[in-house]
Amino acid sequence: MPGWTWCSISASFPTTVPSCREAASRTCSGAGRATALVHLLTGATVMGLEIQPALVRAARDLFARLHMSRASCAQGDAASLAGQVRTGTVFFLYCPFSGDRLAKLVADLEPLARTRMIRVCCVDVPLPPCPWLTPAGPARPGDLAIYRSTLHQVTEAG
Repeated sequence: MPGWTWCSISASFPTTVPSCREAASRTCSGAGRATALVHLLTGATVMGLEIQPALVRAARDLFARLHMSRASCAQGDAASLAGQVRTGTVFFLYCPFSGDRLAKLVADLEPLARTRMIRVCCVDVPLPPCPWLTPAGPARPGDLAIYRSTLHQVTEAG
């Protein structure tokens, strides 16, 4: 990832994760660098998901070296596992895939989005049309694009 992309992510992510208690997930997390960065910038619990075993080991080694007990990386295929996600409020997609597999991942996040507002963030990954995700603001090519869900029910304490 070029340096300017890191700057774009580091400048945008703290405002994307408004509470350190929120969990962030990252698909196609590679060697864990961006996952570690999100944790360092926000204090959020973070989980990466990577399909390649060698990159999963590299991410876990990085988290261990940095003594990050609230950072983890699981091995698996995001397109197959997104429907099993029960936690998380911010999902960062970095060059995961496209087409039907990406559409399936986004559709599989919908049940979670019905329980709470989630954010789907991506860099140079055009999301398929999805009526329950709206852009949080304009994004230029190469910038971090942030989408917010609109399905959750907000209840007021009476």
